[in-house]
Amino acid sequence: MRSDRKGERLKNRLLLSENDDALASLRHPVMGISLLAVLMVVGMPVLFALADRLYLVSQVSDDAYYYFNVAVNLAAGNGPTADGVTTTTGWHPLYGFALAAVHRGLSPSLDGFVKLAIGLNAIYFAMTGVFLGLAARRLWGRVAGWSAALLWWANPHAAMLVSVGLEGSIYGAVLSLLLWQVTVYVQPAEREAHASATMVRAGIVGICSGLVLLGRTDSIVLLPLVALVMLVLPRGTLASRAGAIVLMAAIALACLGGWWYFAWKHTGSTQQGSGAIKLLWRKSMNAEHGALWAVGYTAAVFGNYLLECAIKAPAFKWVLSALPGVSRHGTTEPTRAKRWLLHLLWVFPIGLGLAYALFLDRPRTWYYVPALVGFTLLTAGGVHVLITTAPVSGLQKLARRCLPLMAWLVVIESAAIFGRNLVSPRSTDQVFGALAAGWVEDHIDKFIEPGARIGCWHSGIVQYYTPGHTVINLDGLANNEILPVLRGEETMNAYWDERNIQAILGEPREKMGGYAEAWDGKQLVAVERFSAKHKSAEVRVVMSDAEAAKWQAHDATESSTDQ
Repeated sequence: MRSDRKGERLKNRLLLSENDDALASLRHPVMGISLLAVLMVVGMPVLFALADRLYLVSQVSDDAYYYFNVAVNLAAGNGPTADGVTTTTGWHPLYGFALAAVHRGLSPSLDGFVKLAIGLNAIYFAMTGVFLGLAARRLWGRVAGWSAALLWWANPHAAMLVSVGLEGSIYGAVLSLLLWQVTVYVQPAEREAHASATMVRAGIVGICSGLVLLGRTDSIVLLPLVALVMLVLPRGTLASRAGAIVLMAAIALACLGGWWYFAWKHTGSTQQGSGAIKLLWRKSMNAEHGALWAVGYTAAVFGNYLLECAIKAPAFKWVLSALPGVSRHGTTEPTRAKRWLLHLLWVFPIGLGLAYALFLDRPRTWYYVPALVGFTLLTAGGVHVLITTAPVSGLQKLARRCLPLMAWLVVIESAAIFGRNLVSPRSTDQVFGALAAGWVEDHIDKFIEPGARIGCWHSGIVQYYTPGHTVINLDGLANNEILPVLRGEETMNAYWDERNIQAILGEPREKMGGYAEAWDGKQLVAVERFSAKHKSAEVRVVMSDAEAAKWQAHDATESSTDQ
């Protein structure tokens, strides 16, 4: 058996030596890709560690600050709440608890905690490349292994998962870990072939599946795919394979059940608030249209998902011509299990994409993680085919000749996207949040008494940077208790009065909608027409006539006293 493995390694070396020209022509673009990988894995976290608050806010998502607020409360023993008043399930447990552990252990400053979160995400990002490299090496060999790692680390869209500050980075890490362990389960070493080792490997796959479900609970749609792989691909009796699947599923669902119990115990609901809001958005988008419109809308979401997934894996486009040969060629004779596993890599992102098309309003960046992971592996297989095997079609021969050009296109595209992401704000809402937070901290006490509760739609940043005030989210992303209002089951005035909300921060014309007529004398604080370039904002306060008269008298009294 050992001599067979030695012969296999020798065969790999011979294949590479026959393709020295192909490897030599790639030397310079591979150096460029490697430099990009170093900048993304190491340079970007260092940049964020040295950055000031305004730059952090311009890059890190407002939704990420919901995580930070929840983590602070979890660390303090206050339960799953972002504001200390309302409860929330609008977060995914693996990332949320990891942040809470960091905060509890280190007790960082406000800016320090954001930077620690970015550093933590950078570690997860690096680990994802390692796991993808191990999976690709097991499928095709060392060329594919290095290709998968480098292509992940040099992908600007994957690196953006670090800077956005959400759960995408840790989700990618556990997802790639699961893929690697599935390849181990399907293609075990000879010494692991006996039945007890099979159950151990099934248990490891179950733990990894559970981590994926805790990374993003909507990944439950991927669990049947894992079970299908475990049923169809390995050797052994049907009973042994069924037992392995039962063990895997039991462990994975136990992990998810633990989160559901935690959410139900603290909030009375296992449904995540963010998912409920997205379903409401979808319902409103299709409310005035018929069934045919809804079908077309769903198809458009799915088509957009697939298109953007392919775009967000830069190298995928350039080696697409080699993919038909991935399941037929390799350094070893392909097995039935390997071929089926490769086919399922296509189903992996497509299955989740269909789920999003059916249930959500539109895909978001962190939803692309399964596609980025799956396409990176497929791309690594395509690189392997182009470098180590003889082309079997005219298209593949052309692709082989154009391989250096493809590599340079990957370098240019990735560098341009990465640079643009670093210098441009992610969203104007981010800058609005930073300016509003500073304004609230400096001026809100002039208009309402200290400690009063403030309602806000994009409340993550404002809430995080105004720890002396209670800022309650009103869009449902981080507030389970606003959902009855958004569903029309309760009036906004009743909600405000019950929670003693005394001021509103936000864009009244866009956010108030039908609530404006029922304002009921509440005063409205609005920050508008802000300038990211000049770091300034125009602030206006809208209040009832009685309130305006009160403050005019107050200002007049202060003016006469000064004189």
